[in-house]
Amino acid sequence: MEIKESYCLQYGGATPDGSTWLAHFANTAERTGPTFRDLAAARGLVVPPRPATQRCAFDHHEECTVPLPNGTEVPDDDPAGLAGSLSGWAAAAGLPTPAHRITEAIGTHTDDQAVWWLLDALGLDLVETVDPLFAFREPDWSDAWRIGDHASTRVLRAWNAQRQARKLPSYDQPLPGADEFVRFLDLVASSMFGGGLTKEELRIEAARLLETYPEP
Repeated sequence: MEIKESYCLQYGGATPDGSTWLAHFANTAERTGPTFRDLAAARGLVVPPRPATQRCAFDHHEECTVPLPNGTEVPDDDPAGLAGSLSGWAAAAGLPTPAHRITEAIGTHTDDQAVWWLLDALGLDLVETVDPLFAFREPDWSDAWRIGDHASTRVLRAWNAQRQARKLPSYDQPLPGADEFVRFLDLVASSMFGGGLTKEELRIEAARLLETYPEP
């Protein structure tokens, strides 16, 4: 399960049976302050019109962890539906928690403070922050990380295009080695906390990728 705060508070989850779900909530800052679109318009930039009830500037159709199909609007805040999705996910994770308990825990929280109340409802104990062994983008592999970061966006767009049976523009097509560079991102992430490769091994792998798939 993922909870992410950006232009909105996003809840996304998946279970081993392949079920996925996404919930969007306007966060506190979004409700009380200007969005990126508002600021851009104030500077005289042209921005496409958007209904006032949908102030989120994040593209849930292309960039989100669980993208919405084209033609589907960003769903309205639905606390009951979210509680049901979270309860189903919790049951699949071996943390059976009734939906009403989750509803009570989340309450009216519309920012990342909801995480702490949700952990308590699921019966999970808070632990001290685990510091990473190194930064995710060390100088030794910053180029490979940058290419992997760009590749992940293209891979996601290609997946969306295939799912929606539409043709992806050539400039958005994943480049050779995209999957390997994305895998490198996963290697770095797992290694930051001692579960993968050493820094030297990551440096060697980054060098191999750059040599095998030089930038055009």
